[in-house]
Formats: sequence, structure tokens, C-alpha cells
Amino acid sequence: MASVGPLLLLMMSAFFIISSVTTSPSADQSKHNKPLLEKLKQGNEKLKSALKNKQNVKNIGVLCLTLIKDIGNALKNTDHDILKSAASVASVVPVVGAVFSLLMTIAIVIDEHVNDKSLLKDIKEEFEKIDLKLEKHHRELKWNIWAAATYSKPEMKIRVAWTEYKTLLGSLAGAKDQDERKRHEKSFIEAYSKYEKAPREMGELLKKTGKSFVNNLGDELAEYVKCHEKEIIEYTYLILTLIFKGNMMNQFYYRLKNIQSEARDDEMKKNVYEAMAAMFEIQKQCIDSSMTYVKQDVKPLIDKSKKRDDLAQEVWDFLQKTYDRYDWMVVGFITKKSSHETIKTLNKHVLTGFQDVSTERITVAVSRQVKGTQSKVQEVSTAIEKCINKKVLCYKVAETLSTCGEKVAGIPMSQTYTAVHAYIKKAHQSIKKKEGNPKANVKDQADDEDEVNAAPENPSDQTPYIYTGECEKSPGVKHGKFVVLIKSDEEIMEKDPCAKQDCGERKGRGKCVKMKDMFLGICQCDYPYYGLHCENDINDYAIELEKEAGTQKNKPTVTDKRRRNKN
Repeated sequence: MASVGPLLLLMMSAFFIISSVTTSPSADQSKHNKPLLEKLKQGNEKLKSALKNKQNVKNIGVLCLTLIKDIGNALKNTDHDILKSAASVASVVPVVGAVFSLLMTIAIVIDEHVNDKSLLKDIKEEFEKIDLKLEKHHRELKWNIWAAATYSKPEMKIRVAWTEYKTLLGSLAGAKDQDERKRHEKSFIEAYSKYEKAPREMGELLKKTGKSFVNNLGDELAEYVKCHEKEIIEYTYLILTLIFKGNMMNQFYYRLKNIQSEARDDEMKKNVYEAMAAMFEIQKQCIDSSMTYVKQDVKPLIDKSKKRDDLAQEVWDFLQKTYDRYDWMVVGFITKKSSHETIKTLNKHVLTGFQDVSTERITVAVSRQVKGTQSKVQEVSTAIEKCINKKVLCYKVAETLSTCGEKVAGIPMSQTYTAVHAYIKKAHQSIKKKEGNPKANVKDQADDEDEVNAAPENPSDQTPYIYTGECEKSPGVKHGKFVVLIKSDEEIMEKDPCAKQDCGERKGRGKCVKMKDMFLGICQCDYPYYGLHCENDINDYAIELEKEAGTQKNKPTVTDKRRRNKN
């Protein structure tokens, strides 16, 4: 079975990387993994027994499928139980090794004994799911190893030192005389000397380039959180907060030792600036490559056992929440029903402006646009109605819109929308007939599951950017529908996404950077400014930290989760 080969090669790579790490597992971890290993061993024995007793090909195929699903469930159970820290790496290795061994056995058996195409598709899909799980395990283990061994060290130093620093300030405030004050200061100097380099170490981790045993923190972080912007922003403020706290303590430390200097101050400022710049670049790169991570997020959500409308809604809900700077349209459909190249009228779905994420049987197509105001929806809808009448064939809707001569506020029709989804649905009476006929065949039910399989399908207060119209399945045959994703006013009317983005450029605070391949501009702030529009002076942050150190009630401004790049 040649199609299994690439998946096994990927799993082999993941296995060799994971198994190259050696750590002594705890007794609890070994105890926890024993049932999993035993289950995999039993599966291997079942397969050998089936071959030895010469069971028929169908039974062997079904057994292979069952065993692969068992492997998937075993891996799923390890997600939270044994991937919590780098210390659990050795606990995972025997599980992955047993999984790999059984997968190799199953692959050989499938290649030699199973020819049922439908069963082979099921097996291939299960192999893909295991591949995704192993990839996830590898990513989490890699992050845990590096985070525990390298990244957490300067963070813990700064956190411990900050606690001592606040204690010292309280002690100095309550000191009875100058001698007691001097004793506290001396004690702090002796304790703090080992923490003084921590903020510089944190900054260095963000700009590691070239050959090094220490990976770049920003790159590793982006990969770990799959470039989810919300998490990147939160980690950005976490890192800046740590560096700022370290710098504040360093200033105090230098003053106590009487070694403060302009050069030291400049070094600390440079460290903050370079950290800000590094995280901004990571954020920008994540936006540029975000669709790669979108596909990685969507694929594990595809489940052929779900109705396509439920699947589309689940994916849409996820994308709206996780990638919330965009408006999304999602379509889920059976791949083979929309892959006709010669007779296009047979396609149940015709999509323009979408990215496909496919498994063997199911495809989820996604389209996005940057959020904005939607006051021109009615004008665009009117123009669409003038371009498209109900007799236009569904597969020609996108072409008809793109060549239509209608304009909106002087803008060509083709520039007013992001995506078009045209699809063929069954007549409503066929649904009613099925509901009243318990003997309706399975094929009819399967077809009816495709009745509604897009999200969103209709305009609403939450989705005003949607237009829905009718088209023909074939000449004279109705029951076709199309949905258009209408662009925001800003994208329709503005050629430059930075035109209305105020980054304080005239005041020397920052500049707007245009993102490629999307209508989006984000503010890149110049030191010492930061914020949504570079409106804040980072030097003012010291005041907030002083409040925290003194009262422990005021939270630093820099830790708020306002998005510095949100339109």
C-alpha cells in the first residue's frame, strides 16, 4: 500500500527525534504508561494471531483499522498526563516506540493483505490522525525541553529577585536607623549579584542567530503557540515585563554599589528596544504565515463522522475565536462530489477565494478578510443582484461577478468581495419526504446531509458581510445557491491600509507597516514608544513598576492585553 509510505516516514522522523532524548522516568510515570504499553502489546498479538489462523482479508483489514484507532486513543490519552514537563520525556519514548513498532507491522499487513478501497481510505485517514498527534507531541516535547532547560532560567531569576526587591523596600521603609538600613542594603547587594545578568540573558535569547545550541526564543515560541496572535501578544508583554523589572532592580543595585553610569543605562534601554523589535518581527512573520497555521489547526478538526454543516460551524467558531482579527467563511463537503473538471455542473460546490484543507474524503475550505465597518453592504448587494439573475449557472457565478460592469462608489464590482461559494442543494420537498418516509435509503440521507454545510450561510447582525443569492444547477434546473463574502468599507475604498492608521509618525513615535497579501497595516513603534498606535512612552512604565514594588496593588501598564496592532 504505497499511500501509507509518506505518513510512516513522517512518523519515523518524529519518533527518531523524540527517542533521541534520554531522561530517567519516575516510578509514577512508568506506572501510568504500563496500561498503554500493555494495550499496544495485546494489539500486536491479536494481529499475529489473525495472520497465523489465516483469517479472511476483510477481517484482517477491520482488525488493522481497530488497532490504528486504539493507537490514536492511546496517544490522545498522553496529551495532558505525560507531556507536562521535560522530565516526562523518557516516559513518552517507550509509548511512541511501541506505537511505531505496531504501525510498521500494520503497514506491512495492509500492503500484503488488504485490497478493499473503502477500507483502505478509512485506514489512511486514521494514519493521518496519528501523524498529526505525533507531530503535536513532538512540538510540545521540544518546547518543554527548551523552556525547562534554557528559557525559564532568566525568568525564574527575575521573579525571585523581584520578590527580594519588594521585601527590601519594605525593610528599608521600616528601618529604625541608618545602620539598620545599611545592613539591609548590604544583604540585598550580596543576594542580588547572581541575578544582575538575567534581563540581558532574556534579551539575548530573543536574538540568537546563526549556529548555536540555544534556539531563538521568539521562533520557538511562535512555533509552540502555532502563531496564535493573542498568545504571541501576551508572551510579548510577559517578556517585556520581566526585562523591565530586571532593569529597575539593576538600576537600584548599581546605585547601591555606586557604579551607575550612562553606559549602563544605555545598555538597558537597548535591551528593551531590541526585545520589542524582536517580538514585533515574530508577530509580523506570524501574520505573514498565519494561513499555514490555520491549516494546521483546521485539519485535526475534520471528522468524517460529523455532518458537514456541524463540521463547518465548528471550524468557523474556532477560527472566529482564535484568529479574531478576520471575518471567516467556512465550507465542509465530500471531496469527490466537487472534484469534477470536465462536467462542472456536476460539482456540488464551486469555490473562489478559498484555501482547501483536505483529508481522503472530506474537504474543509476556508476564506478570510480583515475585519472592518460594513456600511456599504447594501450597495454591494444591490450591485450583485444587477449582475446575477436566478438563471445564471452556479459554476459561473464567480466568473459573472468578476466580469460584471457594475460599480460601488466608483469601485469595480470585482474589488468589493473576497470569496464566492456557489453550491447545489436538494429541493425542500425532498427533505420533507424523507422525514415522512422512514424507509428513505442511506444515499438520500447522505445527500441531504449536504443540504446546508457552510458557515455562515446567511447574513445576520453578527455576519452582515454575507450576501446570499440563487443560481441554477443546470439550464432550467433550480435549487442552486451562492454566498458572497463582502469586503469591509475600508478595503473597498482604500488602496493603502496605512492611510487611516495613526502610528504617531509625524511625532517620531513609529510607522505603519503594510502586510503582504492582505489588507492590513500594523504599527511598528520606535523606542521608547509602544501601544496600539505607539501612543505610550515606555519610560513611564518605571512609575507603574515602582507602584507595584511599593504597594503591590497596581498592575504594570505593559501587562494589559490590548492589541498593539488591532485596526
